Amino acid sequence: MKLGMDIYSVRSKGWDAFQLLDFSRRIGLDLVHFSDLAPFASLEDDYLERVRARADALGLGIEVGMLSICESATIFDRSQGSAVEQVTRMLHVADKLRSPILRCVQGSSADRETELPFEAHIENTIATCKAVRSQCLDL
Repeated sequence: MKLGMDIYSVRSKGWDAFQLLDFSRRIGLDLVHFSDLAPFASLEDDYLERVRARADALGLGIEVGMLSICESATIFDRSQGSAVEQVTRMLHVADKLRSPILRCVQGSSADRETELPFEAHIENTIATCKAVRSQCLDL
């Protein structure tokens, strides 16, 4: 079993990806879960490859995550593009960082109290998953 941390737990430090990796090694962890993109200075391949190389040098695994993949969810961030665009971007990041997963969420508990029935939010989430299914299988 691996011991790791979600960067959310130390977000107040304002550390970049390299500082988070160094800290994780210093306290004896095996893996770092990047639950958002805030610590990354860039999503360019060369930058992501440098992050992966640092993790390799430190003997750390990396996992990648994001928030909502449901466009009707109260926490969905439309400024980042459609759900499919966001998942596609994050799948690329996960691939470059060799993350075995892409953690995502439907939304929040507030979605159970919207005018739109909760089942509709679930259907929207399923639609996003179906739209990126072949890309996921390829990876």
